[in-house]
Amino acid sequence: MIKLTYVSKSQLSEQFSFDDLYRILSVSRRNNSKSEVTGALILCGDNFAQLLEGPEESVFAIFDRIKVDKRHKEVTIVKKQTALERAFGEWSMAHPKKISQSPEQIAELFQDAFKRREQSSFSLEEILSDAEF
Repeated sequence: MIKLTYVSKSQLSEQFSFDDLYRILSVSRRNNSKSEVTGALILCGDNFAQLLEGPEESVFAIFDRIKVDKRHKEVTIVKKQTALERAFGEWSMAHPKKISQSPEQIAELFQDAFKRREQSSFSLEEILSDAEF
């Protein structure tokens, strides 16, 4: 099993709403369940971060679709690792209702992730460690 975390710049329109986000989450949850993939997604300002975990072939098949999805640009892997257990095993795609970090703190983490890529300290697991779902 692998865990892959990426960040990307959102190409969503300014009219994008939470209803639109929940439609995306609904489709992701259905597709991820079929592929035995779990994970988490956050949208902060115009940045996405997502952790995908599961069978390597399934995770990369999903990631390959994301790389060509017009809703994303600058898709950047910030962490790729093998894993023995899942961080979000109960969620086909978790999305927090509330996180403890301020938008400014999250924005700084995103900046570091885009700049330093896999050498960054960006950890979606850490960001969501005390989140409300």
